[in-house]
Amino acid sequence: MLLGLTLGPVYQVRVQHFGLLKADFLDDSMVQLTFAAGYAVAVALLARRWTTWSGRRAVITLAVLLPLAVFLSTAWSLERNRTFGQGVLLFGTTVFALYLADRYEDGQLVVLIFGALHVGAALSTIVLVRHWNGARDPLGQWTGIYFNRNSLGPVAGLGVATGMLLLHRAVSTRRPLAAVGVLACVLMDGVLLAGSRSATSIGGLGAFVTVAAVGAVATRAARQRSWSAGRTAAVAIVPLGAVAIAAVAARAAIFRVLGKNSTLEGRVPLWKLVWGWIRVHPVRGSGFMSIWNRPDYQEQVQNKLFTHEPSAHNGYLEVVLGLGFVGGLLLLALVGVMVARVLRAAWRRPGVPGVWRVAIVTYVLVVNLQESFIGPNLLVWVLALAAAMAPTPPALTTPPAALG
Repeated sequence: MLLGLTLGPVYQVRVQHFGLLKADFLDDSMVQLTFAAGYAVAVALLARRWTTWSGRRAVITLAVLLPLAVFLSTAWSLERNRTFGQGVLLFGTTVFALYLADRYEDGQLVVLIFGALHVGAALSTIVLVRHWNGARDPLGQWTGIYFNRNSLGPVAGLGVATGMLLLHRAVSTRRPLAAVGVLACVLMDGVLLAGSRSATSIGGLGAFVTVAAVGAVATRAARQRSWSAGRTAAVAIVPLGAVAIAAVAARAAIFRVLGKNSTLEGRVPLWKLVWGWIRVHPVRGSGFMSIWNRPDYQEQVQNKLFTHEPSAHNGYLEVVLGLGFVGGLLLLALVGVMVARVLRAAWRRPGVPGVWRVAIVTYVLVVNLQESFIGPNLLVWVLALAAAMAPTPPALTTPPAALG
């Protein structure tokens, strides 16, 4: 299911084996039925093992309100069928994330993600080595078994991220064979990520690694020196801020290395166009994901960018465009609660295991600056919700020297 959530394999089977060369995965009934069936299983499993709302009521409520807002926007949506379908699948996505949060501990979830992602990564490597049709896009950028480079990118990037956490565990527990195996997978992921040239995923991975490293060091130091939460946060903000400032200052050089231009491959003019559409219905929006299925709006995109676009390429703008500033405020509240919960978890569980939740939420927040990854059937959004909705771990009493 985690592999299917990347959309690539399911979509490719539908396209390659059923001849739907112009199919749109947002509307294709067979693709959506596949996910709906998986979500139905998740609902049934969650109903059997549901434990408690304790300490999670706010984040679960806000997470569920988002698909309900999508349902509500169907009433005025420009494309009601698409918006309704997106609402159904976003609700299923949210329940699936809640099931993962309720069923698996952090370490188990990291192993599960790592294993699922590497089925796709290994198959992508095979089709690239064998030069299969569709393994590269027209510009030579790698897509593997996925339908574009920005679908392969998150798989490879999250493979590196989860692999580094597992590599740390293998080394710290002195399991050399496991360490060698994980390292080989991480190297494969790194090559796939470089071949995809997905700037979004590379930037997200950079944020993940930075936050994980700084968070692990800061929380361990806090335990050893008995720092307060406020002092620990202040210490962590300094290196994080320095990295962020350096990245912004060097963005032109980074873009050149990645082969990108100052418009971020047309995203900047697209965002200006989206802002114009938002001003038409600023409060309630135009209906979630409805505009991208309208020929009149696609004509505006074509006239300005000379291409077809399926999304706003920005998760935050996407929500405001579809649900208005009311939906934007709902998302802001949800993100705020998510960040607060994962920070609390990191404080209560210091070291590398504890920063997984903070790092994955940071990854998702960063990649949504250039892609619309807040929505149904999206692996990164599932993982962020699962990290935030998981029960807060109890505080450890283990001496700092023994922490992993």
